[in-house]
Amino acid sequence: HPPGLDDLGFAAPAVAAIRRLLQHPAGIVILTGPTGSGKTTTIYAMVRDLLARGHSPATLITIEDPVESALEGISQVELRRDDPAWGYAEALRAVLRHDVKTLVIGELRDREVTRVALDAALTGHRVITTYHAGDIGGVYARLLHQGFEPFQVAAAVTGVVAQRLLRGRADGAPVPVAAVLEADDAWREVVMAAPGLGDLRRRAGAVPGADLEAAARDLAAAGRIDAKEAILL
Repeated sequence: HPPGLDDLGFAAPAVAAIRRLLQHPAGIVILTGPTGSGKTTTIYAMVRDLLARGHSPATLITIEDPVESALEGISQVELRRDDPAWGYAEALRAVLRHDVKTLVIGELRDREVTRVALDAALTGHRVITTYHAGDIGGVYARLLHQGFEPFQVAAAVTGVVAQRLLRGRADGAPVPVAAVLEADDAWREVVMAAPGLGDLRRRAGAVPGADLEAAARDLAAAGRIDAKEAILL
């Protein structure tokens, strides 16, 4: 069967943190990590988790480029490559005219898409998406660098999941690792002060569960990866 959150191989605390992020009825959950690190698989598992907990399929819509996997009973909107007038922003605006509670957006590809997504999160929608920013601090730094107001970013973002695939010690098979930042009032105050990238990375790394290197060191200590894999992050 298609993988759920418990099947992804993440440490139990990371799975629990992702589930807590999904309990928020509004706000944006951002996944970040290199291409091929499994972000889309994680998003589909998050959608299945919402459905299993009673979310109506009729009010959950995905916007993807392309649709990577069919989700039963869900409206999945595919961007049209041959039509530059039908990009993420246009599809997002069209979808928001419907009764939608959860929006899955394949990627915050540009500033306009990000603006519409933040607005949706601030007006009572749950948004799940990916963002090319490298790590948790990078997500916030990029949002602020794109010119969004610190209070807007602080209020809209429920949390960030950073993930990687590391080489397993036993057979070289990929071992997934995730760090999850759950935005609380203390973290929102950090964001409101609009710190730079280095400061954001340092402050995010001090939040329990949000340090990807610490999560990788735990895997090394458990013998699942070589210690050098943790250092390469």
